Amino acid sequence: MSLSAPSQWLANELTSLLSSPHTSSSSAPHDITNSQGGGGGAASDPFSTRFNNMFVRHARGLVGGREVDLEELKRTLLALQKRWNPSECRYEDCE
Repeated sequence: MSLSAPSQWLANELTSLLSSPHTSSSSAPHDITNSQGGGGGAASDPFSTRFNNMFVRHARGLVGGREVDLEELKRTLLALQKRWNPSECRYEDCE
């Protein structure tokens, strides 16, 4: 089964994000410094750069059915990245 165009885009973006290295050597590894939203900010690693380019600074998300702010969304995706295995990942369209 192939994905719809929006789902395929999201799958590609999430795969790229979760494949990007994150270094926690910065003084504030979870600091969202993207003041412009959607590109900008001085990210210290590839994960943060990609994250800041994907999401505007006022973005919100759903994690486990609960709405989260941008900071919590980043922390959740970083936690997922530690367990994520691209060869075991499967994407499906929502109905």
